[in-house]
Amino acid sequence: MNALIHFLALAICLAYVQAGQCPDGSYCNDGSTCCKLSAGGYGCCPYPSATCCSDGAHCCPQGYTCDLAHSKCNPQSLLARLQYGQAEMRTKIPAIKKTLINVDACPPGQTQCTAGCCPLPNAVCCSDNQHCCPNGYTCAPPLCIKSEIENVQPLTEINFVKLESADKLETCPSGQTQCPAGCCPLPNAVCCSDNTSCCPSGTTCAPPFCIGIFDKKIKFE
Repeated sequence: MNALIHFLALAICLAYVQAGQCPDGSYCNDGSTCCKLSAGGYGCCPYPSATCCSDGAHCCPQGYTCDLAHSKCNPQSLLARLQYGQAEMRTKIPAIKKTLINVDACPPGQTQCTAGCCPLPNAVCCSDNQHCCPNGYTCAPPLCIKSEIENVQPLTEINFVKLESADKLETCPSGQTQCPAGCCPLPNAVCCSDNTSCCPSGTTCAPPFCIGIFDKKIKFE
């Protein structure tokens, strides 16, 4: 009984290693098999469902055994011989480090993220592998937070910009924005409903921060 359990466990482990996804996160292309390398890590055998040789460097087609002494693959059955003939022992190539899932390259104007293509140029890929933010923003699901104001003041941790009194002024100075309660010292700004604060253009009032709306998701190919 113990021998049977050991055999089944070994079979499960081998099936996992031979799948396209390697245990270390790397992967092999379709039609290849993930095998352990003698130097550590995983390599790809260019045979589907291959036999990984014990030297950690070679592999044989499915249905063959490794004859390391003679550097060849021996068929275990007539069917295997008919399928591959006198098969060549192949050398494994390094497995591909996982960067994309089912995506070889993203279209122009999009950004390559770990899980797919973000439909924004030079975007920030979020760690949840589901979203991305415009360049210059920081991921903070469910929001993209603007990281800079005019490339000088960080917006992620600053309080609202306080309105300046517009007493006796019909209009605000050039470069400022007229709000109901006063002048915002930012051009084309967003006037907040509390009538005491304002935010840069393109952001939203959300005490105590000014935030950008998180509205872009990765398009999976």
